[in-house]
Amino acid sequence: MRRCPVTPQALFDYYVADLDASSPQYDAECLRALQTQLRDGATPADVRASLYEAMLLIPSLTLVDAPVEVNGVAATALSVDDTVFPIREQVLIDQTTGALVGMQTVYTMASNGLPAGHVKDSAFYTAEVVDGVPF
Repeated sequence: MRRCPVTPQALFDYYVADLDASSPQYDAECLRALQTQLRDGATPADVRASLYEAMLLIPSLTLVDAPVEVNGVAATALSVDDTVFPIREQVLIDQTTGALVGMQTVYTMASNGLPAGHVKDSAFYTAEVVDGVPF
């Protein structure tokens, strides 16, 4: 991991520095920018916690009340509604370990013949320790 700040505000500023704050999609873009570091599965717990706290600095971020199930794991969804398209971006965090387990985009209203709540796209992550490279 390249050297970067570790306080939530400094991480937020670092990852969103190149985004256009006047964009109507700024909050959704912030969420996508902050979660990129979490995908590699090797982010230390203290940095991961600071990244989650940095996500809480996104003005329109909400926590989904009910857990989202991801491959049998109860996950908390950190969500931001896109203000241009009828979608909600969600970062899914394992409620037990705090690890990133996925991301998904959900329709917030019926669109293209699909109902509100339909998952438009998703990516789920797992990480495990292995004895060697499998090739």
